[in-house]
Amino acid sequence: MMRATPMRCDALTGLATDLQAGYQVAGIDAWASPEGPMEPARRFMGNQALSLARAEAARRRLAAMCGVATCFTGGMHAQGHGERMDPVDATGAPRDVAGAALESHVTQTFPTDLGEADVRTPALMDRLRRTSSQHQRAEEIYPSLRRAVIRLTRTQNAQEDCSYEVAAGTETRGIGPCPPLIRRSAFPDDSSSP
Repeated sequence: MMRATPMRCDALTGLATDLQAGYQVAGIDAWASPEGPMEPARRFMGNQALSLARAEAARRRLAAMCGVATCFTGGMHAQGHGERMDPVDATGAPRDVAGAALESHVTQTFPTDLGEADVRTPALMDRLRRTSSQHQRAEEIYPSLRRAVIRLTRTQNAQEDCSYEVAAGTETRGIGPCPPLIRRSAFPDDSSSP
């Protein structure tokens, strides 16, 4: 069973409960919002490094929640995926755009993007509808794009009682009589064996 949980404050209580119930962390995926540069700039680490730092911060927080027990699966990876909801070019490669072009893309894409379904709350969508400025709508959306998603898994062993009835008897398969040598080997005390 796999569960993906956005790393929101309201999700931390449920996450702690799931970990106590035997779930383990199978992976952490983190993103940054697209309004900063992807690569490092003069005073900014860049969104690629920021997303990895976010994934590592989530891993450290989970490790602290787990205490002495391990809550990570053997193949668990914490990965930073760069910017969430970057526009792409004709080849599908992300385009590092800014300003009105980015705001337009984010405000048009967010309401229907399947990857945003978990963070598109009714309250947020209501705020977006009531906000007339594209810039302000984008500013409302950006915090939802800065996130870590924690994938959980749990293995459960279940014992099930079952019984099968097998009828007693023999079955002839139509391959002919048993050769005398085999019959004598199988039934040495049988005087009817030739």
